[in-house]
Amino acid sequence: MRDIEAMLQESQRHVNGEVILELRPYTFSTVGVDSKDDLVKTKFGEYGEMNKGWTSEDAKGFIKVTSVPLRVFYTNHPDDAKDI
Repeated sequence: MRDIEAMLQESQRHVNGEVILELRPYTFSTVGVDSKDDLVKTKFGEYGEMNKGWTSEDAKGFIKVTSVPLRVFYTNHPDDAKDI
């Protein structure tokens, strides 16, 4: 029990601020969060808003780099490309 409590305490050390909940029978919904450590609202961008951390050219480069293994595979196995 003490180990579980210690794990929960450590995992929540950056949790702070206020949360607005909508309570209904047998369920609840998060309506809003206001915290200095909010991970959804950072200098890199905000959820549903314009991204501030990288440009569209950066995204294209990331996609190109992360697709290399698949491009190499299908270059060496062209018959498998028909299945996708």
